[in-house]
Amino acid sequence: MVGCSGANWPLSTLQPGSAPASDDRLTPVNRFVIGIKADLNLELGFHVWTSQHALACAGPQARLMPLTPDFETFFTASLDLLVIRDAEFKIVKVNQAWERVLGYRAEELEGQPMISFIHPDDVAASQSQMQRIRVEKDVKGIINRYRCRDGSYRYLEWRARQEGDLVYGIARDVTERLAIEAEMAEAKAAVEAASKAKSEFLANMSHELRTPLNAILGFSEVIRDQVLGDVPPAWTKYREYAGLIYTSGAHLLSLISEVLDLSKIESGGYRLHIDRFDMRMVIQDSLMLVSPQAERAKVAILPVDVAGDVTVDADMRAIKQVIVNVLANAVKFTPGGGEIEVRCHEEDGAAHVSIRDSGIGIAEELQESVFEAFHQGDAKVARQYGGTGLGLSVCRRLVEMHGGRIWLKSSRNIGTTVFFYFPKRSAIVSAERAA
Repeated sequence: MVGCSGANWPLSTLQPGSAPASDDRLTPVNRFVIGIKADLNLELGFHVWTSQHALACAGPQARLMPLTPDFETFFTASLDLLVIRDAEFKIVKVNQAWERVLGYRAEELEGQPMISFIHPDDVAASQSQMQRIRVEKDVKGIINRYRCRDGSYRYLEWRARQEGDLVYGIARDVTERLAIEAEMAEAKAAVEAASKAKSEFLANMSHELRTPLNAILGFSEVIRDQVLGDVPPAWTKYREYAGLIYTSGAHLLSLISEVLDLSKIESGGYRLHIDRFDMRMVIQDSLMLVSPQAERAKVAILPVDVAGDVTVDADMRAIKQVIVNVLANAVKFTPGGGEIEVRCHEEDGAAHVSIRDSGIGIAEELQESVFEAFHQGDAKVARQYGGTGLGLSVCRRLVEMHGGRIWLKSSRNIGTTVFFYFPKRSAIVSAERAA
């Protein structure tokens, strides 16, 4: 009778679908992955050849017998994580790749339940997959997180096969691959969102340009052709139409200025011109610019609250543009009978400004996107109230160019408060004086 010696059997003599001439040289552990085929997509395949005689001879300790030299070399040299586990999900043997990837020595893993190293959130799914292996015998594409020795986790993708009461697994660390895929998906979503926003912007912009242009052309044609005649009553109407032409032209100039400002900022062509000025004066000047609009909308502007002497070194035109843009939005989105309040104070070497209105408010999920270029928040509201959707985006960039920050708090049908701050002493001035 031939014995079960577990002696070395040359790997070259093993062919798929065949067993060595002398079955007494093969142990259950030696059966593990005699041939492995792998490509970059982790389509790992392996062929296992067994010997009925070896299985019959193998005792309870056979699974823990040392690998023969050929298999030991293969086991050690593999870049992937190789593992053998038993029916109770305990680790029987691992290769050195486990220490390289997860930091554990073989003796720290062997004899331990595999489940104890799996991320708690992945345990249930992993147990389900382990049960699946019992039925299907050969399973691939399993991904779960394993705990490293330092407490961190790595994502492993598995191929596992059951032979008898042992399961042979091959895993590859796919943490970096999954991170790259997530970044690519996020970047793709950002590109698609930007493309959609630009499309909506162009559609809205065409409407914003066409409306005042039609008014300019229509009213100027009436005046040119003296459609109402050349009599005193008609002159009154012509003056009214001339005023509407002027208003439409000013609106067009505002739209085009916003587009040009954003383009100049994004191209790096916008330069700050630093002056020393009083914030109270700039706020009062800004309120004067929007007062006619507020009066027509029947929106009250409360007295300005400036605490102390807030003198700053900044670009006065840029800061005024920020305040005017925010005030114009406050007037636009506040129903008649509402109010607007501006406050300013100094804190920790910075000028802090808040502009509060009692308008229609902004939905919570849109409060960050309104500061992004081409975004106008609620599309239905944007169509109703008009505008390019660039104003707050320009504001954010101008404030950040001063080393500050702008944000808002809002509740639907209650109102919105826009906050921004910037250093009182410009970093640009500091650098120039230091030089």
